Amino acid sequence: MNDVENYENYQSGKWDLFRELLQESLESGQKVVVSSQYLDMIHIMEQHLEKSGWNLSP
Repeated sequence: MNDVENYENYQSGKWDLFRELLQESLESGQKVVVSSQYLDMIHIMEQHLEKSGWNLSP
């Protein structure tokens, strides 16, 4: 995916499921560790978390 900045314009069942599971986990107070071998995907996740207002820990 070369259009990382506009990721919201694309649909993906895996991305939808990831967001749903992540939200449920964070809302219930669980800590979550996420990894990916794709740097673009990490950037997309970071953007999503920032837009959602979740705190990113180093």
